[in-house]
Amino acid sequence: MKKDKDNVNISLYFPQGDISEKDLIQIANVMKRYNLSMAKITGGKGITLANLPKNNVAEIKNELGLTNKEKSSNIRTIQACGSLDCRKGVSNAPGFAKILRTKTANLQLPGKVKVAVSGCEHCCMQSMVRDLGFIAKPEGWTVTAGGITGGVKPRVADMLAENLNEEEAVKMAVRILKIYSREANGKERLGNTIDRLGLQRFKKEINLTG
Repeated sequence: MKKDKDNVNISLYFPQGDISEKDLIQIANVMKRYNLSMAKITGGKGITLANLPKNNVAEIKNELGLTNKEKSSNIRTIQACGSLDCRKGVSNAPGFAKILRTKTANLQLPGKVKVAVSGCEHCCMQSMVRDLGFIAKPEGWTVTAGGITGGVKPRVADMLAENLNEEEAVKMAVRILKIYSREANGKERLGNTIDRLGLQRFKKEINLTG
């Protein structure tokens, strides 16, 4: 939630980008009540409502049910494609993303982490440029780490493992994030941590070889 002197911007986060009819009605009611002409869909599949009166924040948050939609303080976002409805999807990306969110919910991380889960090799969620990426293939999950889309030095992620089953992929994600939490300098991104340590050392830390 961002503030200025008299108004605030409230950002809503919807896991995997799933928005219910009830959510949409609540948002529309708030927009109508406070004369908002539009809302912004964020890159993290959330919605931001801008220039809401600061004095009404508590009422607005209650109406929006914001406690259920606020961003995690650890994982910035977990994006997942709609692979169940896609003829090219080979795995349940939304289901995997929900499991991943549950398993990583209590990890304390030094910097923001963006996660993308793609249900096929077409990689619609741009997993190769996220801090943590997962790409479903017929043989299993491919896990990537260290992608950065913005900033002065964008970075393509490193491929860390292939052909993992769901349980193996989730366990690897937890190991990667724990190493990141332990080794990061300040709030540096995961990709910067990998570059500073060196890819081979990072792989060794998460019990990978090669």
